[in-house]
Amino acid sequence: MTTYFVSPTGKDTNAGTSAAQSLATIQAAADRTKPGDVVEVMSGIYSRPTSGGYVVDITKSGTASAPIVFEAAPGQHPVIDSSNQWAGIEVDGSSFITVQGFEVTGDAANISASYAQSQANNTNNPTTAGNGIEIAPPYGGGANPTHVTIQNNVVHDQPGAGIDTLGADYVSILNNTVYDDAWWSPYGNSGISVFKSASSDSNTGYKTVIAGNTVYGNREYVAWKAAGKITDGNGIIVDSNNQSGYNGRTLVENNVTYNNGGTGAHAFDSDHVDFFYNTAYQNNQSPGLQEGQIVGQRSSDVRIENNILEAAPGGQVNDAGATYDYNVFYGGNVLASGPHDIVADPLFASPGSGDFALQAGSPAIGSATAAFAAAGQQVGASASDLANRGAFRGVTSGASSGQSGGSGDSGPVNSAADTLVLNVSADVWKGAPQFLVSIDGAEQTGTFSTSARHGAHQSQAFTFTGNFGSGGHDVAVTFLNDAWGGTPSTDRNLYVDSIDYDGVAYPSASGALYSDGTMHFTIPAAANG
Repeated sequence: MTTYFVSPTGKDTNAGTSAAQSLATIQAAADRTKPGDVVEVMSGIYSRPTSGGYVVDITKSGTASAPIVFEAAPGQHPVIDSSNQWAGIEVDGSSFITVQGFEVTGDAANISASYAQSQANNTNNPTTAGNGIEIAPPYGGGANPTHVTIQNNVVHDQPGAGIDTLGADYVSILNNTVYDDAWWSPYGNSGISVFKSASSDSNTGYKTVIAGNTVYGNREYVAWKAAGKITDGNGIIVDSNNQSGYNGRTLVENNVTYNNGGTGAHAFDSDHVDFFYNTAYQNNQSPGLQEGQIVGQRSSDVRIENNILEAAPGGQVNDAGATYDYNVFYGGNVLASGPHDIVADPLFASPGSGDFALQAGSPAIGSATAAFAAAGQQVGASASDLANRGAFRGVTSGASSGQSGGSGDSGPVNSAADTLVLNVSADVWKGAPQFLVSIDGAEQTGTFSTSARHGAHQSQAFTFTGNFGSGGHDVAVTFLNDAWGGTPSTDRNLYVDSIDYDGVAYPSASGALYSDGTMHFTIPAAANG
C-alpha cells in the first residue's frame, strides 16, 4: 500500500511517494493507484489544459478491505477547477473509492445568462453542462460503480450538477457543502442527485446514504431540454430508481437545504426512501415550482419524519405523495400530515445567515420520535441530536431543553456588556466534534457542536455575552468526543481558529484539539477597556 503526494510544484515524472518527490497532477497519481493506496493532495489549483474531459478520472478500483482514498493532505486546501470540463472528479466505473476534503469549483458565476440560453439545446457543451463530482459507469458502457464515499468536500458554481450519481450502488454522500450549482445546464440538474441506482446484490437495506450535507442556492435557469421547461434545481433528489429496478433503501438524513430553486429534497419515481432529521427552508425559489420542501412524487414507501419544513409565505410545505409524521411545518400550505406533525414556527436562530440552530422554546426540541434512532446512529448522531426534529444543528445557548450540540451565533449567555466570540472549525468524521466552553472557570450553558470544515477554510462563530469584568480572561475549550479510524482521513478533530473580545480579534488565541481534553486560551487584560 502506497501513499502518493501531489502538489503544483511537483513533476509527473517523480516517484510521487514523498512530499519532496510529489507528482504535479492528481491524474498521474490516480493512474498509479492500487487497492489500499492513498493520494494526498497539497494546496493549489488543479485544472485540465484542454476542455471537455475530467480533471481527475478515477478508473482504478480498491477492494472492501483496501479502498483507494483521494484526500486533501492534512492542513491543505486543494482546489479543483472544473471549468469547461464534464466533471472535476469522475469516479469512472470504479469501486471502493473515497474522495474527501476537496473544493471543486466551476465557472457558472462567469457565464452570462444570454450565452447559457443560446446553448439551451446543446447537450454537448461542457461549459454550460459540466458537473462537480460524478459517479457513473464509463461512457459507452462498463462496470457500475459501487461502495463510493464522497465526504467533506465543498462543491460550487457548477453549471450542471454539484454531486451526481448514475447507475451506482452503495454510495455515501456525507458532510459536503454544495451550493450555486445547476444554473445553466440543459440536463435538468440539481445540487445532489442520485439517478437510476443499480442493484449490485440482493440487499434491501440502506445502500445509498445522503447525510450531513448543507445544500443551498442550486437552481435551474435554463429549461431541461427533454421537458422544455424548468423542472429541477433541487437541493437533493433521488431520481428514477424505479426505472432501474433498484432494490435498496435510500437514507436522506441530517441535511440542511435552503433557497434552492426546486424542492429542498425529494424522491421522484423512486421507492423505499427515508427522509429523517432534515431541515428544509424556503426552497421552491424558481417561479412555477411549488412542489414543497421535502416530498415524494410517483414513489411508494417514502417516509418523511422528524424533519423541519418551512416554506416561504404562501408557498407549499409538502405534497401528498409520502407518509409524514413527527415533522414541524411552517410558512405555507400543508397538503398532508400525520398525527404527530406540528404546524408552528420552528424558531431558527438566524436562517437568513444560514444558522438553523433551534432557539429556546422551539417545538422541534425534544419532540422527535425515537423510532428512527438507529438510522441516526448510523451517521454518528448523538442521543441529544436524535431528541430534536430537524437536522443536527443543535440548540442555541440558553435553550433549557437539556439538549446538547449547540450551534454558532448562539446568542447571549448572560445579559451584559462584554462580548466574546469563539471561532471554531472541525474535521468531521462519523459525526461532528462536541465541546464545552468555560470563561474564567464558569461553564457556559450547553454542549456545542460544529460542522464547519477546517480543510475548506470554514469557521463557525459562537457568541457569549456577560459582565466578564476587568483583567485578563481564561477561555477553556473541552473536546468531548474524539474519534479515530486509523488514518488521517478518518479522524474527528476540533480547531479553535481565533477569539474576538469586545470587537478586538486575537488570532493567536488558537489551537488544535486532536484528542479529548481541555485547551486554555488567554485574553490579555488590555482587551478590557
